[in-house]
Amino acid sequence: MKKLIITSSFILMLGLFSCKKETVTSTQTSQEELVTGKPPSPPPPPSLLQWQKCLGTSSDEFANAVAKTSDELGYFVAGTTGPLGNHDVIVSKIGLNGAPIWQTPTIVGGSLNDEAYGMVATPDGGCLVAGAGSSIDGDLAGLNNDGNVLLIKISSSGSKEWVKKIGGGKVNAIITTSDGKYALTGYNTTVNGTTGVWLVKFNISTGEPVIEWQKTFDDPDNIERNGYSLVQTTNGGFTIAGTVYTAPAPDIWIINTDNMGNMIKTKRISSGTGADVAFGVTATTDLDNNINGYLVTGYLSNGMMVAKLNLDLSVNWQKTFPLGQGRSVISTTQGDIIVGMTGQDLFVLRLNDADGSQISSNLLGGNKTDGGKMVITTSDGAYIAVGNTNSNNGNVSGNNGGSDMWVVKFKF
Repeated sequence: MKKLIITSSFILMLGLFSCKKETVTSTQTSQEELVTGKPPSPPPPPSLLQWQKCLGTSSDEFANAVAKTSDELGYFVAGTTGPLGNHDVIVSKIGLNGAPIWQTPTIVGGSLNDEAYGMVATPDGGCLVAGAGSSIDGDLAGLNNDGNVLLIKISSSGSKEWVKKIGGGKVNAIITTSDGKYALTGYNTTVNGTTGVWLVKFNISTGEPVIEWQKTFDDPDNIERNGYSLVQTTNGGFTIAGTVYTAPAPDIWIINTDNMGNMIKTKRISSGTGADVAFGVTATTDLDNNINGYLVTGYLSNGMMVAKLNLDLSVNWQKTFPLGQGRSVISTTQGDIIVGMTGQDLFVLRLNDADGSQISSNLLGGNKTDGGKMVITTSDGAYIAVGNTNSNNGNVSGNNGGSDMWVVKFKF
């Protein structure tokens, strides 16, 4: 009986000691809150950044496009280099780990502004770069009467194969079509002197661009219009995301066409108060890989915008976020991935495709101005985004001076 009493007392003492220890811990936490005015910060979330690479020179560079090489052993990155008023096209080729394959980037241009905004890989291991060319000298000598839309064919080793202009005012995006040809969008000057959304289907089978057909979408109201991105639809047609400059401020304008570029439907998205612009569009698919809608990103006057549209361009869902500008969007099995710029950092936003709810949001950059322009998937389930960086700290290292083309690989 005495042994039982001793054992019970011992258990009771342990229980009291345990309660006292918990009380002390709670008191210490409360003291921290009193000193700092807030509870202790949680540990930072693990970074999704796998690697980053600054590409450029001591001048200013901005990356606008990225494409996998045809053998999927690296990436082409295209953009602009040089001071404003004398921009040149710059193209780099890097390996899967970001290391340069060409030790010196390929630079194409003249004495005025020549810029790259879109790019696709070509089956021969090279790439086709699209942009706008104002020069009539240097690499663009003799092309002054051919318009301003610039096409540059570059080999797998980085040599310039040809430089051509095909008319129009500016190209903002280029894609490879399902039949192995190419389509681009931007704007063209109309007969009444305004600009209309320009859609061009062409091939390069003869070694230079041959236009198969082209369309300019405008209206009799003399309203400026611009196409910023495009995606091919199931019927071989195209969906274009852009802007219509209605008073008092521009609206987002979406166009759906048939396989010959004839307009089928259009859609406006407007905040009703300020400037609204769409920069990116992609198709979404069902479990059988059939296209069932489109994702559009850009910004409304009240924030960064992402909208999911049905095939008839009606709105399935629409969301705004306090992030800045959505510049590129892709639909993946991990969700809808949007990359853009906040004015200070490159952001990566991941949404649930079913309802647009946020899965995650991440900022990448340093203490200066950084931003994202385009994102693509990789063969190992990750993502490559390109843009520019002025930083050399935080997530950024190896800056070559001023603004560099910035390539980041991230994975969830």
